[in-house]
Amino acid sequence: MEVATRITTTRSYTLPPIADTPRPYFPPYQRPCSPAIQCFMFLVVAVFVIAGFIFFFLLLQQPHPPKFRINAVNVSPFVVSNSEITAGWYTSFYITNPNERSSITYRDIKVFVYYKGTLLSSANFSTTIYHPKRYQGSVVLEIPALSLCVQNDVADAIVRDLASEVVAFSFKVRARVTFRHGMPITMKRWLVATCENVMVRFFPSTTNNAMMNGSGRCTVHL
Repeated sequence: MEVATRITTTRSYTLPPIADTPRPYFPPYQRPCSPAIQCFMFLVVAVFVIAGFIFFFLLLQQPHPPKFRINAVNVSPFVVSNSEITAGWYTSFYITNPNERSSITYRDIKVFVYYKGTLLSSANFSTTIYHPKRYQGSVVLEIPALSLCVQNDVADAIVRDLASEVVAFSFKVRARVTFRHGMPITMKRWLVATCENVMVRFFPSTTNNAMMNGSGRCTVHL
């Protein structure tokens, strides 16, 4: 019995030699500056970023307006002659600064006195008033006696109210206020405090008068 034998032949190939290609040259890394300078620059940038964030945050915080209330009014003299009214005004305002982080400074203060929308008197005050955080206290603004002519119907209405011993006046305070935070950041606003229907009782046969309780509430706008 014959056995078939398979003979396989293998051919070998020799790869050509790889050409030597030049490798790219990378210079050794050199720091642009020393570690101390890099750390200092990082701290400077961090301080500016944090300061900018705090400044932006404080700008977003709108300050609370102060609270005004009239706690005393005295009118002396108060004379109505035809259409001429002569009156001097002593007003005491109780002011509260509700801000916990801001002080308030008042400048260019002006006070107006009205009777049913008719101006009776006004005065400018050059004093500067400073109220620290959470301040509460009284401020006296006194208008010296002045004479002013009004329309006859206004004078007649005041005379009728005097006969009933009670006259309602309105007061307005306008001032330029500055809110100052703990940091050197300020916000300036114009403030208008309006106190309407302040009831003043005039006692007959005397020059005494007094503000009635509960009639000195004011609204404040910035």
